[in-house]
Amino acid sequence: MQGEGNARSQGDSGEKRRNVSSAVSPDGPDGSARGTHGAKCGSGGACGAFAGGDAPGSSRGAGPDFGVLPKSGGAPSDVSLTSERVGPPPAIDRGELRGLRVLLAEDNDLNAEIACELLSESGLVVDRAVDGEKACGLFEASPVGTYDAVLMDVQMPRRDGYEATRCIRALDRPDAASVPIIAMSANAFSDDVRASLASGMDMHLSKPIDMRQVLSAIVRLVRKRRADEGRA
Repeated sequence: MQGEGNARSQGDSGEKRRNVSSAVSPDGPDGSARGTHGAKCGSGGACGAFAGGDAPGSSRGAGPDFGVLPKSGGAPSDVSLTSERVGPPPAIDRGELRGLRVLLAEDNDLNAEIACELLSESGLVVDRAVDGEKACGLFEASPVGTYDAVLMDVQMPRRDGYEATRCIRALDRPDAASVPIIAMSANAFSDDVRASLASGMDMHLSKPIDMRQVLSAIVRLVRKRRADEGRA
């Protein structure tokens, strides 16, 4: 009976992990995610880098579409400004991701564990903030140019994603206005998208998040930022 109970407990735990994984990637990573309660996320681990373990640029099952709206004037040419739904992302060159540093603002520990694993295994360096106030504080305390992008959950304690974004944009430092900030929200209505953009975010991604879409958005916005800085 004890063995049967242990097996049932392990099965329930695995099912819970699969359910939470779907909030980050529809197919869910395979394996376990390590804890990331501190500010920095570790790389490596058993989680697949993408749904089903696919590498960037793979054509295998891209998952369902989800809401994306870049703010006007900052949109890449292959993203529609008039539609909230886009198809699978283009192929991603892993070399463009390697070494990029992102600030992940996510209050849910398990979601953060999984996101950190997926981002780290794709070559990014990830710092995690457990709420909006910490996100603004970490950005403010970092040297100028530390972060290539910010992934901002919208619903968080202390400061929500909108307030945290306004806090970052208001900082008196040269990268505060230019760092790409991407909303990751459970809400996908047009009013929610407009609220994200009005707060100063560059793009709004609706959950469940397909990590390939996140990586594609990071690459697009980093390219645009570097191009804009090159023209300045």
